[in-house]
Amino acid sequence: MIKVKDAYLGTVVAYGHSALPLKERDDLIDLAILAIKSNDPTLLKLFDDLPPLSELLQAKTEQQLFSIRTQLLANEEIPSGTEAQQNSIEEYFREETKGEQRGEDRCEESDTTGLQWSSL
Repeated sequence: MIKVKDAYLGTVVAYGHSALPLKERDDLIDLAILAIKSNDPTLLKLFDDLPPLSELLQAKTEQQLFSIRTQLLANEEIPSGTEAQQNSIEEYFREETKGEQRGEDRCEESDTTGLQWSSL
C-alpha cells in the first residue's frame, strides 16, 4: 500500500516520538497521511504513488482495531477459541465502528511539529 522510494529508504525522519530510517519504520501510514493532508512536496517526494486519503484512513483504522483486539484478547477480556467465537468478535467490532468512518476533517494525527531530516 505504502512504498517509500528507494532513494529515501535510508533517510531518517523524526516524528511520532522516534527517529528511524524510513526502511525501519512501522508507522509510515501516519507520515503518508500527513503528506497528503498537508500536500507538502518534501513529504510527498518520499513515496511512490500513494493511495487516496480515504484508503489510508481506512487502513489506519483497521490497524488500530487489530491492535485493540489483540490487546483485549491477550488480557482475556474477549473470549477466543472457536471460529464462531472469532466471527462473533469481528461482528462486534464491525457493529461498534459502523458509521464511524473518519473523513478528512475528523482525522487526528500525532504531534508532527519539528520534523527532522537526515540521510544515512
